[in-house]
Amino acid sequence: MTAGQRLTLALDLPLGPEACAVARRTVRDALSAWGVGGEGLAYDATLVVTELVSNGVRHGGDAVRLELATEAGCLEVAVVDGSAVLPEARGSDGESEGGRGVAIIEAVSRRWGVQALGEGKRVWAEIARG
Repeated sequence: MTAGQRLTLALDLPLGPEACAVARRTVRDALSAWGVGGEGLAYDATLVVTELVSNGVRHGGDAVRLELATEAGCLEVAVVDGSAVLPEARGSDGESEGGRGVAIIEAVSRRWGVQALGEGKRVWAEIARG
């Protein structure tokens, strides 16, 4: 990868339990092929993608797409789904099921957000390449 070059990848994911595994493998393969990051970036990126994809499969309707982009020292991981349900952090009181994924994304990413689409949303996170 040369300085200033932007590399991207988009992949429609299966809607079953295999979606997270496919997404993690895709992230690792893309980072390797692009020659960016090391084990630390791969670990952080697969952790974030697992949270985003699992939410997309659970709440996303009939389609979930993984998007990756890298440039300028940053990896952007995004998941597009067909649901208007926004991710929200839940307390760590041990009583609520789920909702801890947002805390994980916040801890690993330098920033994240949600982009409303005509139908659905795009949830993205930026991870520093180190």
